[in-house]
Amino acid sequence: MKISLTGALLIVAGIAMAGLGLTVWSLNSELTTQTSLVTKQAGQLVNKQLEVDALAAEVKNLNEQAQALVDEQLLVAQLNTEHQQSETQINEQHLAVMINSNELKVSEHDPTRAWANTALPDAAGQLLQQASGSSHYHSNKNSDGTTTSKLSTIGLRTAAL
Repeated sequence: MKISLTGALLIVAGIAMAGLGLTVWSLNSELTTQTSLVTKQAGQLVNKQLEVDALAAEVKNLNEQAQALVDEQLLVAQLNTEHQQSETQINEQHLAVMINSNELKVSEHDPTRAWANTALPDAAGQLLQQASGSSHYHSNKNSDGTTTSKLSTIGLRTAAL
């Protein structure tokens, strides 16, 4: 069996073609595997991007909440300052009234002094207490028929009717 040169070339070409086919199949299989991997990683990348976007939105929301809390804290501080100023002003006015009341009680003019030292009736004390906005009017009858109350803290006495 003699193989001609053409036959040998055909056999070598066939083996080369089979080798090339096997190489192409192997490369095609590798390409398919890599394509699947890239597709999978692209999906993971999309999921990660969605997570990043969600976290960024959450950070933005938390920053807005933090700013709202800062604004609220500033408002509370401002209200506290205004309250303290009002309280100081009320205390100063109360002190002025007390000084004036005490001056009337020691007045050299007898009718004025008698008027200033006269105890208020219980009903008048209740009206004064209600007018001042306090709902805590408590009175206690003394043995002499006079009544002590929170009004005594401002220098006013009340008497039972």
